[in-house]
Amino acid sequence: MIIRPRDISGISELTLPDFDATHRQRRSFNLNLLSVVAKLLTDAELHCNVFDQSSDEAPDYSKWHVSMDASVSKDHIVDGFYPVEVVSPILVGDPSWPTTMDRFWKIMHQHFEFRRDMLCGCNIHISTSSNGYNIDQLRPVAKSVVFWEEATARCEPPSRQDQVMTFCKSNVNHETEVSGLLHQADRVQGFLDAFAVIDSLSRDELVRYVCPDKYRSWNFLPSRDGGHGSVEFRRPPGVATTKKAKHWIAFTMAFMEMSINHDLVEFIRTRSTIFAVRAPQRSDFEDLLLASARTAGVYSQLDARLCQYDEPSIFYTSLVKKEDLEWLRRYDEAYGLPTPRT
Repeated sequence: MIIRPRDISGISELTLPDFDATHRQRRSFNLNLLSVVAKLLTDAELHCNVFDQSSDEAPDYSKWHVSMDASVSKDHIVDGFYPVEVVSPILVGDPSWPTTMDRFWKIMHQHFEFRRDMLCGCNIHISTSSNGYNIDQLRPVAKSVVFWEEATARCEPPSRQDQVMTFCKSNVNHETEVSGLLHQADRVQGFLDAFAVIDSLSRDELVRYVCPDKYRSWNFLPSRDGGHGSVEFRRPPGVATTKKAKHWIAFTMAFMEMSINHDLVEFIRTRSTIFAVRAPQRSDFEDLLLASARTAGVYSQLDARLCQYDEPSIFYTSLVKKEDLEWLRRYDEAYGLPTPRT
């Protein structure tokens, strides 16, 4: 996230550097800002540490932690907005997690202003309460990711599509092994053949088959043997409100519920005649996802609009290539126009 202090006078003497401050002064401010965020959250009983990403030690995922974010443009610093990465502790998917999100965002909005940039993302790791998906759970998840790729992508805003974003690419594009079976003349048979391969693979082979690197919409690499056991959903855009944060968490939970507990093969076979001539429709996906959201108890956390959009008039596109900007402007000419600088 990209934030500028609004009111931290009660806990810190930190002041924004002047517009002509040196790089060292600005970096020092950014580091001190991490401590301010950590203290604010800790004081609100959301215990938080400052994490040094150059450290050899792993973060303590029983607590919140904040760190520097080198992936976001530094162009915002001239306006007093600094990049900060915030990672939550492991949250249990019970009725308490939305309240935790509300508390976090209330504190952040009380003390900081936010700026939205195209390079910001909201990455969500999910796993079972037993600390990882077993192979019998991972296989249907992989099948759902493959089958519902287009539908999932359509729920994301233009700024998170493959044409302009390389950090969350499709799991079925030409770079992945699974894509080789999906371009047959018989669409349905292509999916069923890919599913048969998925069923035959070992855990690590399955991960490589649908996820050759971590920069995929669904990152399976943490589920390799010896990994943390989670699957990471990387496609959601950066969020600046509790509503949007809860939406994407609920979306991820509903997708996993749908993947593991819905018979996708039977669903395809009963519609094989339809799917032979057209791709699965958004309505097919939405019906199943919403039903799964009800089962998982997260339906009320979803935005009424499953298909999310950017707000180009307040959306910063720093570091975006000219050709990518031209692609975005096919959706809305407001992309790339001068945004108000405050």
